Amino acid sequence: MEHSLLHGLQLVGLIVVGGSFWFCILARLVRLDRENAESQSVARRWGRRASWAASAAGVADLFVQVAEAEGRTVFGGVSLAVVTSFVSTTTVGQLGLARCVTLFFVGVALLSSTVSGLVIAFILYVLSVTCAALVSHAAAQPTGTIAAVALHLTHLGALSAWIGGVLHLWLQRHLWVELRSPDRSLAWVRLLQSFSPLALTASASVVATGVVSAVQYVHSPWDLLFSAYGISLLLKLILVVPILIAGAINFLIAVPALKQTSRQFSAVLWHSAATRFRRSLELEVTAALLAIAVAGIVGSVSPPGRDGAVSLTREQVATLLRPKFPRASFVDPHLFVGDSERNRFDLMYSEFMHNWSGIGVILMGSLWLWQSTRGRGGELATKLWPVLLVPFALFISIFADPEVFLLRQVTWREALSDPVVLEHQVGALMVFVFAWLGWRDRYREPLHRPLGPALPLLMMLGSLLLLGHAHASVRSTQELTNLINVQHAVFGTLGLIAGATRWLMIRELLPARVGRLVWPLMIILLGVLMAFFYRELV
Repeated sequence: MEHSLLHGLQLVGLIVVGGSFWFCILARLVRLDRENAESQSVARRWGRRASWAASAAGVADLFVQVAEAEGRTVFGGVSLAVVTSFVSTTTVGQLGLARCVTLFFVGVALLSSTVSGLVIAFILYVLSVTCAALVSHAAAQPTGTIAAVALHLTHLGALSAWIGGVLHLWLQRHLWVELRSPDRSLAWVRLLQSFSPLALTASASVVATGVVSAVQYVHSPWDLLFSAYGISLLLKLILVVPILIAGAINFLIAVPALKQTSRQFSAVLWHSAATRFRRSLELEVTAALLAIAVAGIVGSVSPPGRDGAVSLTREQVATLLRPKFPRASFVDPHLFVGDSERNRFDLMYSEFMHNWSGIGVILMGSLWLWQSTRGRGGELATKLWPVLLVPFALFISIFADPEVFLLRQVTWREALSDPVVLEHQVGALMVFVFAWLGWRDRYREPLHRPLGPALPLLMMLGSLLLLGHAHASVRSTQELTNLINVQHAVFGTLGLIAGATRWLMIRELLPARVGRLVWPLMIILLGVLMAFFYRELV
């Protein structure tokens, strides 16, 4: 879980840093900063922040990798001596440390406003990206490694030019939305016109290299649909669609409108056209950040391989497609806690937990859907759903890991060192946060109920955690691990779509009448899959 999120953060950092170079180059070519260097200064500042954040995430990831190799989390403690040995004696550790160091000095070099400082920062950036590529899935290919790494580098470079450039345009919106000068408006239009062909070329390269890479790692439609890697990859492709749509709107409509306005400049007309451009740019940025985060998780999930070793079997798929009601009887935890392998009672208990949690999710989604109807019924739903969350959170926290609370066989320190226990307790904590925020919901305007922006943000974060859910264990077979991870990948996909839909609705980038239906229905569908289709016994 931690490794997946840190990997995603590092990827976001690399793309933001790369985007700062492309932006500065374009700004110099079109003489955007003829009067001052504010826009390039902003680009360098965000490049510094991103490089240092990615470097810090990389250092943290070194500790996480050591902890995961020992089958626990960093919260259980990691020996500094072991980490030192990891970064000094293993190729992965050495490349990881080199990436952190070069990224740190990228930020230092970006403190300079000179061309030489930018060149030095770019050289260091190329070295850091190369280090990242050398520990990717591309470098692990048994044949054609050099070509695969080159393809990966091309993909990252194109992403930096396209998505990184878009992110920097968004980060500098305060400089171009409220313009009062015709000359400055013309300069920004020239930059946008220069960026458009670069973005088109880069996006085509991203799609092409992405397709080639997908074919390398996913060898059949079965692996695409029935492996955690394939499902995460499909989610990334789904997120690319709104990016392309928003980019096409900008290229065909928004930028030409700005160009027309700049010729007959009016501050009022410019503000109107720039606001429309900013809104479509926000849609593009939102989808891009989610796609990058998912891509980071994809990079930390094992591909299916040519033998489909981490894909579901046909027997498992057939079992998942047969619904059944949740088990009514409670399994005694004494029958499985402490066993060296997961026995039948352990699997039955896990199904019981997931199935009844699914019932709670269905109720929550239904109340949120009811709340969107407004009126007296909507007000009643607003009061009911926070109350429902409290027992739901207690159910998850107490019963998900019986060895902690029910049997008291492990201490809190030992529990936090277990990746699975940690994820369950984080999930319960997030539900408690929802309940607390729910009590404050009655003070919000109807559009921002439930929970305002906090709900979609936490939903998206929780969904990313599910996509990177760590259930590999020496106590589980490879087949069982695949089965669990695939189901959690599906849950994470539905949760991310629901959270993103809710966020776009709040930001008024999606019609409210559509969003009010779509996001709670996604939650209800997630609950149905958990309640009636989740399986570990095959």
